[in-house]
Amino acid sequence: MAIINYAQKVINFKVVYYGPGVAGKTANLQHIHKSLPDTSKGNMISLAAGDDRTLFFDFLPVSATTVRGFTAKFQLYTVPGQVYYNMTRKLVLRGVDGLIFVADSQWDRLKENVESFRNLEENMREYNYNLDEMPYVIQYNKRDLANVAPIEYMEFMLNRRTRQVPYFEAVALHGDGVFDTLNTVSRMVLVGEFGQEKGSTVKLHDMAIHESDAEQINAVLTTFLGESGATEALLIDRSGQLLAMTGANRALDTVSISALAAGAFSSTGALAQLLGETEFTVLFHQGNKESMHVSTVDDQAILLAIFGERTTVGMVRLFAKEAAAAIGQILAAARAKPSNRGALSQPLTAEESRTSFGEPKKP
Repeated sequence: MAIINYAQKVINFKVVYYGPGVAGKTANLQHIHKSLPDTSKGNMISLAAGDDRTLFFDFLPVSATTVRGFTAKFQLYTVPGQVYYNMTRKLVLRGVDGLIFVADSQWDRLKENVESFRNLEENMREYNYNLDEMPYVIQYNKRDLANVAPIEYMEFMLNRRTRQVPYFEAVALHGDGVFDTLNTVSRMVLVGEFGQEKGSTVKLHDMAIHESDAEQINAVLTTFLGESGATEALLIDRSGQLLAMTGANRALDTVSISALAAGAFSSTGALAQLLGETEFTVLFHQGNKESMHVSTVDDQAILLAIFGERTTVGMVRLFAKEAAAAIGQILAAARAKPSNRGALSQPLTAEESRTSFGEPKKP
């Protein structure tokens, strides 16, 4: 679910690398992060288990291109490959706009590739996503090893659906095929979002923030800060996208904060379900000098407040509940508005769809 912020002139997309453990998903992101200029990338967040495999996700915000005055930003994630972390896989897939399935080309990993692909289909269905309608590509990684299966056999195992998708041979550790894979799926996401051929259907958005919506939300957040004594307030989509922010004028990595907060809040929702609850509506992190309070706005957004010693969690919780209710009404009204995307309603031209993150650096 791409998010268009008309007030900030930004379109946010989420791309997820999926596949079995140790197939090279994290290696892809590490090479991308190493190769991109500082102006085109954000921080790379990696949460790992004790065996140095990705436990939660690797996350890398990337600014890619400009489309009709809007900056198109891609957030890149990986999921854990281990089957016992399937709940985390589901959380990371929420709000996905494009997929890269990274397969391990070694003969003895073929069964795991197939199992992981089936798991992807199952998890997609839980969100009512249709893989055949989702922009995705397949990357056959580790092609430099001796015991790899032929591409024809890999294709037979993973890419013989009614809709065949582009595939790429890669050695992600050295960067081979990494940017070819990313550039292709990013173009597919953009074309899928806007269309390219005459008569193509423009996708409707569940979340679009217009100037008038942004003004109302900012007014609520400003009032909330004044009443609660909190220093910053962030409105975050549950897929991890920052929708709005008000507060102290200091440098915060709000993109990473938003992604991590959404993931943590979704995790508490999974815990709630294990106890028979629909969800836990509040999450609180207490620090020595600053603390965080996260609460539900509606089924698509959460409110995060950062506060220090000059207020209390009780004050923040009280006024956060009121602010969340007001913002929920604004978002509900925004979603009910007829879609009017102006210049964004026209299909992309061939030139506009040729966005590129760049080419890999050779060692």
